[in-house]
Amino acid sequence: MKKKKLELIADPGLFLEYAQADASSRLDRENAVLHGVKILGFVSLNGRRYTVEALERACALYENAKVNVNHPRHSPQAPRDYQDRIGNIRNVRFQKNEGLYADFHFNPRHPLAEQLMWDAEHAPENVGFSHNIAAKTATQKDGSLLVEEILLVRSVDLVADPATTHGLFESQGAAADVRMETLKEKEKMAGESEDASCVTSSVSVSDSLPLKNGASSRTETAVSARTDSFETEPLSENAAAAPAGSRKGHSKTELLVSSTDEKEVLEALQTEFGELQEEIGTLQEEILTLRRQFQEMLRFSRKISVPVCRAPQVPFRENELSVAEFVTRLKSDARVH
Repeated sequence: MKKKKLELIADPGLFLEYAQADASSRLDRENAVLHGVKILGFVSLNGRRYTVEALERACALYENAKVNVNHPRHSPQAPRDYQDRIGNIRNVRFQKNEGLYADFHFNPRHPLAEQLMWDAEHAPENVGFSHNIAAKTATQKDGSLLVEEILLVRSVDLVADPATTHGLFESQGAAADVRMETLKEKEKMAGESEDASCVTSSVSVSDSLPLKNGASSRTETAVSARTDSFETEPLSENAAAAPAGSRKGHSKTELLVSSTDEKEVLEALQTEFGELQEEIGTLQEEILTLRRQFQEMLRFSRKISVPVCRAPQVPFRENELSVAEFVTRLKSDARVH
């Protein structure tokens, strides 16, 4: 049966793809494995196309990729909390005319494991995979992007609530375009000539989960931010290095970050600003306390007629007073006078 595709515009510039596939996944509750999950196809939401060679070579990059619950909130490079880890991707294979399939091994004792299994059996549209990858792209004559090579698989994360009002599987984070101007200077200094992009795409678990009518669904999301060079953290052991000097006439570099709601970023900045204000207030209180202590010390020193260093040594020595006791006596004498 051929795949049927339907493209809808959910927001200006954001395209959703609905696809029906023949393959179906199998849930193994006993071993906590979701077999035959489709993790990447040939066409993304916004028309980005992947070559056969790119997908074939990417199998090794996806193998044992860690799966977390949701993307990092503010940055694709942010460290993940341990409790977010739910499993990993294994047995990645390329299927002709279909894309990449794999087995999703998850922790059966994870707090969301039972919910995941219920969704897999009854409501596969409620959950989906969201990818964060770095890839070499080239612009075609029609303006579309062709992914020639996947360089790095940063993560294959489980999106807990991918459904939209259209019933399609899209992460609810809003699209954000961010131009990285500072990378231009770095490219000139380093002589960078690579075409690369960081891509975030979503593929619904239901891409290969059977629906009531025997069909299954998938979508992908991608949010782009253009820049003139590609920079990220060093590639992992199983990440392929991009060949130098590969820029072509129609090639360009893009940095596509995971979908992060601008409102969430603003709230995070406001929270951080509030914390800084609290720290400043605490420091001001400490400064006032030190100032009061210093002023008190000055007032006390004026009340002592004879400096401590020149005070009579007889009472100090005969009574075997410590320095602290001697100072206390001086204070009491000052109060009396």
